[in-house]
Amino acid sequence: MHRSTLSFKPDSKSNYLSVFDLLKETEEYLANEDEKIRHIFNEIKTWLSSLYKNMQNYKLTHGDHREANVLWDGKKITFIDFDEPVYNWFLADIVRPFINLFECNKKIPEELTFFLEGYQSVHLIDSASNTNLFYFARMKAMEMYLWTKNIWKSETIPGGETQDIWLKSLRRIIFIE
Repeated sequence: MHRSTLSFKPDSKSNYLSVFDLLKETEEYLANEDEKIRHIFNEIKTWLSSLYKNMQNYKLTHGDHREANVLWDGKKITFIDFDEPVYNWFLADIVRPFINLFECNKKIPEELTFFLEGYQSVHLIDSASNTNLFYFARMKAMEMYLWTKNIWKSETIPGGETQDIWLKSLRRIIFIE
């Protein structure tokens, strides 16, 4: 999927957001958060600003790349639900479906390691360090945590889990060290 975006040229009417636009939106939700969350947000923002961008690691991404939006029939993968494309590092898309495996985990989840080996056999990315994987997981968890607290109106999240349990899980990912 990411390799195909290398030749994608949006028409002049397209106005896709970037990860930095999402950060600005997420930052607006920090006012009612504790100092620890604000500190980690700023740490993530600083880290993200320091990352190198090139055509191999940063371009238009799916934006909501998660299990429910990836169909597998045993032979072929089909991606669906392209309503949130965003300019971002490919690793942000890659980490998203594995986000729950980062909860309380001090090492890169084995499933993600296997996925990255396959991914890099068709599209090499130079930013796939362990540090970057953890930061992308924390960044996505922070975004989902603050969005859920401030926007989501239901007591349950898609998939049936309660919002309270989901938020606690996301906090554990945010506070990975």
